[in-house]
Amino acid sequence: MLEEKEQPGEKKIIIDEDWKSQVQKEKEKTTGGPQEQPERHTSLPPASLSFLFASLATQAFIGLGLVPHPATQKSEIDLGAAKHFIDMLGVLEEKTMGNLTPDEKNHLDGLLFDLRMQYVDVSAKKK
Repeated sequence: MLEEKEQPGEKKIIIDEDWKSQVQKEKEKTTGGPQEQPERHTSLPPASLSFLFASLATQAFIGLGLVPHPATQKSEIDLGAAKHFIDMLGVLEEKTMGNLTPDEKNHLDGLLFDLRMQYVDVSAKKK
């Protein structure tokens, strides 16, 4: 639908309000029907700092070879990746200082301690 709006002393402005439906109709003609989006069923927990901490820690554990990589199902040591994710948790610790609940702080402190000790252990065994 084209709508013309005219302001006194100005040029005509033509607004095409119906372009999305026209594009959809053209798409349906070329593909043979309406496009359906695949339905996704995810059972992710609610977003939270604790979930973020656990996600980064899991990546660090994968880098340390303590958890199999989800794509390959193989345990491979990548100390650079492990250090990166441990450092990311350290940045979160620094930037959230004084703003975490006691549970969040304990969770982060525990993860960092465990990951750092595991990193030292895996590094020593790799030499």
